[in-house]
Amino acid sequence: MHAMATATATHNLPRTLRAEGDWHHAFSYHPMDVEIARADGVHIYDRDGNRYFDVSGGPMAVNLPHNHPRMKRAIQEQLEHYTYTHPSIADPKRAEFCRLLAEITPGDLDHAFLVSGGSEAVETAIKLARQAQIALGNPGKYKIVSHRDSYHGMTIGSLAVSHNPVVQAAFEPMLPKWPHVRQYSDFDRPEGTSREEWGVECAKALEYAIHYAGPKTVAAFLATPHGCGADYACVPPDSYWRTIRE
Repeated sequence: MHAMATATATHNLPRTLRAEGDWHHAFSYHPMDVEIARADGVHIYDRDGNRYFDVSGGPMAVNLPHNHPRMKRAIQEQLEHYTYTHPSIADPKRAEFCRLLAEITPGDLDHAFLVSGGSEAVETAIKLARQAQIALGNPGKYKIVSHRDSYHGMTIGSLAVSHNPVVQAAFEPMLPKWPHVRQYSDFDRPEGTSREEWGVECAKALEYAIHYAGPKTVAAFLATPHGCGADYACVPPDSYWRTIRE
């Protein structure tokens, strides 16, 4: 199976990279036969000048325009001062970012813990949930409930709360056996049932999972408010999250 996957990956490489040698290990996905030469705005251009629409917005997580004058100017201005400092050093730019972030987050979410990427953010959230339960006097609460058909990262902890059997298979003995519940979906919503009504019904799956896993063992529920990619971009109605919180 590994040999077939390797051959397929190599075959799909752009001809210019194939000429350079064994490049298939340089990609985490099997690449398309497209080699990027430049990008501008929402478009990508290959070596032959063909234009492609970057519909995924990069990796579907960082929706930044290509070659944007404002971004380039901001990066250049920052590089003229300093690049990166240790978190123990007071950084006014980091503080400004946290302040702006607090202005757009809902409710009283006014604290930020900055990390290097999504997987680390999920790992940190899992650890914070565990620490919170210990501080509250609930040392037996350690399980994290999450959605089926979800993606939260590729580290051990984030892979455990994700639900991708194909990716998880090789690491199965190492992953915690945490519960997964169905997501909200309009695809199987019964005819005559409104989105709000169906949202309440789908949310009840969390209550069942908590009772099945043991209420005294569940530390937190982890979910993506607006889906993207692995979870077919589902956007639950307000009734779903309201019922989840209850």
